[in-house]
Amino acid sequence: MKKSILEIYAMTVCFASMAVFAIYLSAGIYNIVRVAAPSLTLPAVMQRQYLSNDEFCNRGDGVNSCYKDDNSGLLPDADITKMRLADYASALETERRDALSFLIGVAIFLPVSLGIFFIHWRIGKKARLAYRGT
Repeated sequence: MKKSILEIYAMTVCFASMAVFAIYLSAGIYNIVRVAAPSLTLPAVMQRQYLSNDEFCNRGDGVNSCYKDDNSGLLPDADITKMRLADYASALETERRDALSFLIGVAIFLPVSLGIFFIHWRIGKKARLAYRGT
């Protein structure tokens, strides 16, 4: 079964566009989960620092905001807990926003990929009919 160069080109582009579609679709599904439940997809290293006040104060990022302004000792547990929970909420919001940002790209790439596929599918189909007709 001989094929024209145009048909081979069109089917190759179709294959590539479907590969891109599959990759972006799976990434899009993962990012929907990130938006819906950011606490599930937050990296374990980040999750660990919010488990307790001790983990939060000793997180190893070089910033220790658990001390009083005059460095006379640690802040009260209630204040540290409030800071830890606020920081955790901020981390979750950042995770959610990153996912939404990626979903915008997915919303652009999926229709473009489908459009490229259908255009080249038609080109391949016409090339096949034209080549067989000669």
